[in-house]
Amino acid sequence: MKAIRQAAKLTQGAFAKAYRIPVGTVRDWEQNRLHPDAPARVLLSLIDADPVAIQSLLDKA
Repeated sequence: MKAIRQAAKLTQGAFAKAYRIPVGTVRDWEQNRLHPDAPARVLLSLIDADPVAIQSLLDKA
């Protein structure tokens, strides 16, 4: 999770806002207190593949 966020060059807060994920959830994932469920893993995979495109799609929604 942290590697995906860092590859996107975003802080936890900016990543959370950009991808509509609660910042607490991002923190919990990065600190291994929680693990992303299946839909979240799909979203993270898409973000990892093309963060700009996914952010653009979410901005239009």
